[in-house]
Formats: sequence, structure tokens, C-alpha cells
Amino acid sequence: MHDRTADHLSSEPLLAPPAITQQASASTNRRARPTPSRRQVRWRLWLTLAGLAGVGLAIPMALAEPSPLRRWLPRTDWDRWHGQWRLYRDGQPLPVAVRVSDDVWEYVGENGSRAYRLSLDWSQRPHRLELELLDAGQLVGPTPRLHGIYEFDGRNQVRVCICPQQEPLPQSWEQAAVVLTFQRD
Repeated sequence: MHDRTADHLSSEPLLAPPAITQQASASTNRRARPTPSRRQVRWRLWLTLAGLAGVGLAIPMALAEPSPLRRWLPRTDWDRWHGQWRLYRDGQPLPVAVRVSDDVWEYVGENGSRAYRLSLDWSQRPHRLELELLDAGQLVGPTPRLHGIYEFDGRNQVRVCICPQQEPLPQSWEQAAVVLTFQRD
């Protein structure tokens, strides 16, 4: 009997190597990247997890109450108002400044300074503010009050229109008679 398998094996090569092409020879010239050890993998994983945990803890701590980042990342209009402001009218600087700390608005001018209690209402458009004179002990009559509208333009600039309580509050910026620009120092 004739063995067909032996004939078949003898006539054809078992495993012929693939033809080497120009592209295949170019890829074999690159150095293979060594596989990292288990120790290296564990170390990289630990560093990644420690970094993520550190960032996860650092952000809430940075935004906590006494943080200096609150000036750079204001969350509310109260946070935005805090600080020292220079006033401008029609692009010209005025010789006055305003300091806002907590709910106290301190106006500092050539004739001294005056402190007001600041109230904000940012639920309406345009946003509204009210100022009530704090040291009105020497004055006779009702406590002087001012009201106005404001709008922030970025983090360091706000435009404001303030008028006495007796005058009607402008409902839009087109109705505002005098618009002041506050620039953060």
C-alpha cells in the first residue's frame, strides 16, 4: 500500500517562512520596549492613585473659607465684590476708591471715608445692590440709603449705576444716567 501522507509531506515544505518584505525588515530594526516588571506596575499604580487622591483632597481644601484661592475662583457675587476697587467715569479715573469686605462697602475719597452696609440681589436682571450708611449717628432724619444696578465684566471689572433711594431704580443700562466702572486694584 502506498502511504499518501509520506508523499504529501515529502513534496511540500512543512512550514515555509514568510517572504521578508521591505516593510517587515524595517519594523524589525526598532528596539522592542521591555515589559515592565510587577514591581514597576505596582509602583506606577500606587503613584497614580496617590496623585488622584491628593488632587481630590486638595481642591475642596483650597476652596475652603479662609483660602486665598477664593479671590481667584469666586463662587458668588459676594466673593467677586471682595477687595479694593478704583472708580472710572467715561474712562477717566476718579480720585476715590471702594473697599468691600464681608457686607461692608467703604467709600474712600478726598473728604474722608464712609462705610455702608452692602446688600446684593443677583436673582434679578440687571443685578441690584443697596447701600445703607452705617455711621448715621450725627445725621438727623432717616438713614441715607442708595440703590443701584451692577454687572460684572470678567473677574476684575464691574459697571455700576448708583442713585439715592428716592430716585427710581433704572430697569436697564440704557436708562442709567451715570455709569461708573470699578476696576480691581
